[in-house]
Amino acid sequence: MKLRIVALIAVMIFLAAVALPVRLAAQESQAQLKKAHPHYRITGLGTLGGNNSFPWGINDRGQVVGWSETADIDPNSGFPTFHAFLWNRGVMHDLGTLGG
Repeated sequence: MKLRIVALIAVMIFLAAVALPVRLAAQESQAQLKKAHPHYRITGLGTLGGNNSFPWGINDRGQVVGWSETADIDPNSGFPTFHAFLWNRGVMHDLGTLGG
């Protein structure tokens, strides 16, 4: 019985010795992530005269591409027309359509 208690204590000491460095390493890792965490900002892009715009991509220069509703209504469907756009430095540039 005494040998069993000693073995149990030895196992507990071993587990504590293994768990302590893992916990400390995890804390250091979280501290490094907080330092390296980038900060982001949400920016309203505006539209091309319609109610909605939908961004599809952004590059490392902060330029955004997507499509936007225009103020024009398609006479065949009754829905707003959509144009592609390039948003660059706070200005949305109308790229038009593919001619279809």
